[in-house]
Amino acid sequence: MADAQQLGYEYVAGWITLKVHSSLAAVGLTAAFLRALAQQNTSCNVVAGYYHDQIFVTEDDGSRRWLF
Repeated sequence: MADAQQLGYEYVAGWITLKVHSSLAAVGLTAAFLRALAQQNTSCNVVAGYYHDQIFVTEDDGSRRWLF
């Protein structure tokens, strides 16, 4: 979309959606996934949603098959 609008950007991300129904009040679910990514030397950015969290990783890491 940014290309079509001729907008500049610096970061292209892959997107991991945690399809586990969770609550914003829940503690620990996202931390467990982030710990697993860190063990694989993968950095990420997290957006917490009301029902599902979104984890953004580098484009190269986004094309990997993730098994947790």
